[in-house]
Amino acid sequence: LGGYEKGVIAVDTLSSLLELALRHVAGDTRIDMTKLITEESGKISQPEYGEAGRKIAEMINKFSLLGDRANIIFTLHQRRLKETDVEAEVVPDLTPVARAAFLKSVDLLGYLTAETETSVVAEVGKSDIGVTSAFTNWLSLQPSLRYESKDRVSGLWVPPEGRLPSIIKNPNLPTMLAHYRR
Repeated sequence: LGGYEKGVIAVDTLSSLLELALRHVAGDTRIDMTKLITEESGKISQPEYGEAGRKIAEMINKFSLLGDRANIIFTLHQRRLKETDVEAEVVPDLTPVARAAFLKSVDLLGYLTAETETSVVAEVGKSDIGVTSAFTNWLSLQPSLRYESKDRVSGLWVPPEGRLPSIIKNPNLPTMLAHYRR
């Protein structure tokens, strides 16, 4: 991203790093994570789960020390606090210790969704029917009771033209960083 004083470090995904930490702590890098979840004999113990979370929390804290020299970007998966409730709160899919370190360290936390628009195209006199899909991504930074989000960067000290909108259509890193360069 030429012209930006800071570098960019992206971790995609933090959830996958937690999986690697769980495998490392369990002592076997060949562990099938689906078996850890579904088979009693293959489950990771609570202390191992906690240790993996502490390793991820330590890594997050080390990354946050680079904040004055680089923009650190974490992507991660989500999970519902109540798996059976569609309206349940959605949280970052991390252990409690890692999630606490993550939420404390980040300045900007958004919730990304994708909207699909499907069109059926048919021409008169032709038997072919075409279906096209278009995707629109939405990044929400606005407070919500349903998911975790925050914008600690666009505080009162940032002029209005430098603040990110609370909902961003088709977000991308250069555009978002440009808000802070104004």
